[in-house]
Amino acid sequence: MAAEVHLYERLAALLDYPSEHTASHLEACLSALRDCSPEAAEMLAGWHVFLGGNPVCSVQELYTHTFDINPSCPLDVGYYLFGEDYQRGVFLACLRESQEEVGLTGERELPDHLPVVLRWLARVYGTELHTDMVCECVLPALRKMDESLANGTNPYRGVLQAVALVLARDLPEQAIRPAGGDSVALAAAPPCAGGVA
Repeated sequence: MAAEVHLYERLAALLDYPSEHTASHLEACLSALRDCSPEAAEMLAGWHVFLGGNPVCSVQELYTHTFDINPSCPLDVGYYLFGEDYQRGVFLACLRESQEEVGLTGERELPDHLPVVLRWLARVYGTELHTDMVCECVLPALRKMDESLANGTNPYRGVLQAVALVLARDLPEQAIRPAGGDSVALAAAPPCAGGVA
């Protein structure tokens, strides 16, 4: 279980705003994935090439264009589930409460920002809360993120695909639901449902 927790943290770091440390996060992530999920490691190949061939400022520019300013692919999970509906506010409040319960404080981003969610999932790993959140919220959002990057060559697409593969791999077999099911309808409940086990 400790290995999965560290892997979630490393994947979260790949989706933070790039810095001079991003390359070392990627190497650590690749090292872990080669053992437990070679397919996910392969999905990071394009990101590895891009990161190695560009200065940090270019990587930061791509990140901003992709995820921040007029983004083609916002990293906010709740946005894909609820848009700007009031239910997203409830979702954010419940997530914030659950994140604080496990000591995840001081984040500058919204509680549904994917790197923040991944760090939280690392802390609730293996619980019903973890399974519900991944099935009902994160994987449906990642499918929509993937669709938003499908018509280009953005290397962040491979990072998001690797995250989805790792999250799906870690689900109990009975929890896996077919893509396109009615999972979004349940999305408001998991973070508020009983706290952390």
